[in-house]
Amino acid sequence: AHERSAQLQHLAQLGAGLAHETKNPLGIVRGLAQSIGQTEGVPDPVRRQARQIVDEADRTVGQIDGFITLARPQPMNPVPVDLAALYPHLLELLRPEAAARGVSVDHAPAGLRVLADETALRRALLNLMLNALYACESGGHVTLGAEALGGGARLFVQDTGTGIPAALLPQVRDPYVSGRPGGTGLGLSIVDMIAREHGWRLEVHSEEGKGTLVSLEGVAVV
Repeated sequence: AHERSAQLQHLAQLGAGLAHETKNPLGIVRGLAQSIGQTEGVPDPVRRQARQIVDEADRTVGQIDGFITLARPQPMNPVPVDLAALYPHLLELLRPEAAARGVSVDHAPAGLRVLADETALRRALLNLMLNALYACESGGHVTLGAEALGGGARLFVQDTGTGIPAALLPQVRDPYVSGRPGGTGLGLSIVDMIAREHGWRLEVHSEEGKGTLVSLEGVAVV
């Protein structure tokens, strides 16, 4: 079992290295396509194709970044994080996307300061918020909240979206499992990894047609 574990770890490192190296030629392809699209006199069909290449390169790089994060997680550096400062900043980042989708967003940080790697926490909450936004139709609502619970804190994202099918719910933490067309299926896997690296728990409660509540539980407060 030890040898098998070491072999799997080695394969994960090789995969992460290959993924990292794949980003370099993709960056070149993206730059060439962007240059073509911005050249004067280029026919409109060619310009559209160049934009499609840029978009596809960006989507693929996003998938590669997600894979690298899962295959080669970074050590956490917990520091005190003031949710009253972090939450409004996250919502400002998401407001343009929320407005475009006709979804309202709000936050309730509950005056808490938590112990967390701030970069990893930002990434986890942004992933959860984006999932919630994409699950909502126009007129939907997303809340980013927190509450003291059991000597620690519970951070949560709640939406009024379509919910997760019951058959899919047990698999939502698995890589490449997504209930959204075009989704990579890496978002919740990354959040789950971040939670475990901190010693937290990722909980997902959802009812199809009524919405979803996703929470990080066992977060230390300071």
